[in-house]
Amino acid sequence: MIGKDIHVQNHKFKLRNKDEKFVTYRSRDNTRPLGFLGAFSLLMNIIIAEEPFNMPALYLCGIIQAPLIQLIMFVLNLFSFYIFFSTWVFGNTFSYGGIAAIATPKFVYVIIKITLIFSYITFTLHFAESIPNILISLFTIKPGCPSFILNKWFLYYVFSFITVFPTLFYPSMSSFISISIIGNIALLISMIAFFWGYSMYDTFHIEPVYFTSDFQLTAQLIYLTTSLCFINPVIHYIFLNSNRVASNNIKSIIFSTNISVYAIVVSIGAVGYFLGARIDNIIDIFPETSPYSIIGKIGIVITMLSSNSHFIYIIAINLCNLILKGSEKSTLPVVSSGIVVIVFNALILFSTLKTGFVIVGIIGTILQCFLNFGFPSILFLKFFQFSSTGLSIICVLLIICTLFLCVVLIYTGYNSFLEILES
Repeated sequence: MIGKDIHVQNHKFKLRNKDEKFVTYRSRDNTRPLGFLGAFSLLMNIIIAEEPFNMPALYLCGIIQAPLIQLIMFVLNLFSFYIFFSTWVFGNTFSYGGIAAIATPKFVYVIIKITLIFSYITFTLHFAESIPNILISLFTIKPGCPSFILNKWFLYYVFSFITVFPTLFYPSMSSFISISIIGNIALLISMIAFFWGYSMYDTFHIEPVYFTSDFQLTAQLIYLTTSLCFINPVIHYIFLNSNRVASNNIKSIIFSTNISVYAIVVSIGAVGYFLGARIDNIIDIFPETSPYSIIGKIGIVITMLSSNSHFIYIIAINLCNLILKGSEKSTLPVVSSGIVVIVFNALILFSTLKTGFVIVGIIGTILQCFLNFGFPSILFLKFFQFSSTGLSIICVLLIICTLFLCVVLIYTGYNSFLEILES
């Protein structure tokens, strides 16, 4: 009815016919063309930060076991995307919040929006903690560095202002292409520096172990891999302002992104495994003054800074939309929301509430798992019920896998929380 909202949560829809050339996003007059490489670059830069360099220590759970578990998770991720793609009804595409708005009651929609924001904040908190730490390790290579430069508050606010604040004025995510390219080049340079350092490293302390029964280490691997699979919720922002993006193009981009992320993670994890170091960032095993260590760390910082700018922008427009729908199209609310996010991250990280940071990280990772693997299946069953037997079975299996993964994440988070309390 004209002038009224359309409530469809009690209706059953029919799956559209398969059409690989079906245009999911129409051209807009004010859009910046976004081709395959542009969308691929944005997704890669959003998803990958320093996580590949944290993998070698977790690969100690088994040089075959670790990549096999990650392969299963990425396959589940592709199935989840296909289910999510099938929920794009009415010949259109929607964000998580957009689909929830037409498929669920209003209070559920609000919960989903808050859940999304919380999940995104988890990424920015991680960046806010890691970036100053790496910068301090670089600045202290030579003695005599002024103390104010080694202050985490100072480093966080200065680099946030330089890299994040200007991007809050961007009209859409398509304006981030240049930043994403810089971030991906920096990632490539860091990888080259790592393999260079590995070739120069003459001491190896470990024999290959293919499988282990170390559940805690395996759970930590699943915990970290969850964030690398967090693709579905950000797809909407990548393609929203694109020119005539067809179904087959979107599917190709998502498939290529998953394959590329998996290849990068496994290559660094498997090679770094033989260094036998149980440290968070494998680059730290190299001498601090070595060129490959310095280059690798600089590249990681640039990659995280670019990825951080993407997430803060996404959080800002989500906050605006949640508080007042339509305000995300205005510059002032977006900039104000972005500043709030930056300040919030600093207060959580650099206060005495270290347990608060851990709790936020645990909850955020669990929500990422639910949103990425489970929520699309729930939406599909809500829209189409069991009209497609094959897809419905996949949905049920994805929901079961999501529950299992969430239990593993809770276990890992609980152990991390106990370690913080003991320290």
